[in-house]
Amino acid sequence: MKLIYSPQGMAAVRVSGDDVVPQRGVLQNDLVQYVGDMYGFSVRPIIPPNAPPQAFPILTFQQGRFLNKDGMFPVQQLIIYQNGDVVSAIDTEIAEVILDDYISTLDNNFGYRYANKPQKRYYLSTIVVEFERDIGRQIDGLRKIGEILTREIPREGRPFDTKRLLFGYGDAFNVVLSSPEVIERADFTIERRGGEPSERNRYFSSAPVRTRDHVRILELIEEAIRG
Repeated sequence: MKLIYSPQGMAAVRVSGDDVVPQRGVLQNDLVQYVGDMYGFSVRPIIPPNAPPQAFPILTFQQGRFLNKDGMFPVQQLIIYQNGDVVSAIDTEIAEVILDDYISTLDNNFGYRYANKPQKRYYLSTIVVEFERDIGRQIDGLRKIGEILTREIPREGRPFDTKRLLFGYGDAFNVVLSSPEVIERADFTIERRGGEPSERNRYFSSAPVRTRDHVRILELIEEAIRG
């Protein structure tokens, strides 16, 4: 298996809002201004004057940048929830570095109290890979299903192949608004990369794990189904 690239990784933290908010309180517009300037976000929440805080329980920032000793990294998105925060970047490792910077900066400069408070971390990674072979044809049951469908529903030159595999629990759902709770129970998916020739065996995969663990898991899957 070959890793092609990582389009996105999310790192999320879940906390009790009561534990971490500044004891002196915070004005949402001040928070928006501070966080927006911290990472130079070009898209920031707009809170009308006199709007009650409960009217904006979710604050979404997009298209920012993070600078450290290793250079500049795009911050695709930062979402502030009442019970946690989510950072999206090119992979989960960079997203977590940004999340740690965000948390420590709020603690040190804005009166937040994340330090030493109970918290849980969650991750969601998406990567594009190329397998050595068509994975659907390496799994005997899936291959047989494809052969039955191709025989019973003939479409000249267009056989039925496995396009998507999805593993998880509960009902399947799309990760649209990626709260910490949603990320925690996200499905593991492997699907053919759209617009790519089938002979390239290129797949898009999403998993509720760190990017490096995602790559390792796909390598284990490829090894397990290899004939």
